[in-house]
Amino acid sequence: MRYSNIEIGTANFGTLIESKDIKGNGLSIEPNKELQDLLKDREGWTKVNAAVGYDGVAKLYRVPLDKIPSDKKWIGGCSSINEPHYNKEVRGLAEPIDVT
Repeated sequence: MRYSNIEIGTANFGTLIESKDIKGNGLSIEPNKELQDLLKDREGWTKVNAAVGYDGVAKLYRVPLDKIPSDKKWIGGCSSINEPHYNKEVRGLAEPIDVT
């Protein structure tokens, strides 16, 4: 299948799949299943739960939704592969999970 739009690392805010300005079909790729599950389905779009550019199993350091401060939603979009995030605020909240 050919896609008009591809977004890698969607998080759950400001995404192409939720934009009314984006036309055509698309592919939304997000390694954090917790964030991906918050995205609404859209006709012609495929959501893939995967980490891009890594072969095998990796550790995804991400901040669980229940630990994200209400005044700092941007933290939910911060994650890193195989080592803790460089941002000290994020690093203090992040927990690792296995992703493929």
